Amino acid sequence: MATQVLDDLDGVFRPDGTGDIGAGKVTLPIIFGLTIDHPARNELADLVQSGRLARIEYRVRAILEEIETREYLVLSAFQECDRGLQCIAELPPSVTVTEEAGRGALTSFADAIMVGWEDLLVQPLVAQ
Repeated sequence: MATQVLDDLDGVFRPDGTGDIGAGKVTLPIIFGLTIDHPARNELADLVQSGRLARIEYRVRAILEEIETREYLVLSAFQECDRGLQCIAELPPSVTVTEEAGRGALTSFADAIMVGWEDLLVQPLVAQ
């Protein structure tokens, strides 16, 4: 789950080429903006319903910045990673070398995917 949260975050705030908003995709950042109470919620809902996300991409990003979407999603990803690591820790003891190696690989993966994401919190909006 953490990797999907980070992928959605990347697709909105650090797109490589056409990002999720530019493609008109309604991903987790947009869903977050539609579900919490904030002054621009109706405006965002109108942009989604009218299919104008891609045409007014900079405004959509600005709304998401105003409601601290980056912070919420990075925190959510860290929490999901922690939950995954807790689940691994709660497994019964490994019986085989393969099981132990698998747990080590999962733990390393969970640790590795979270490296550097806190940098996203301080990056400026992508200019249009």
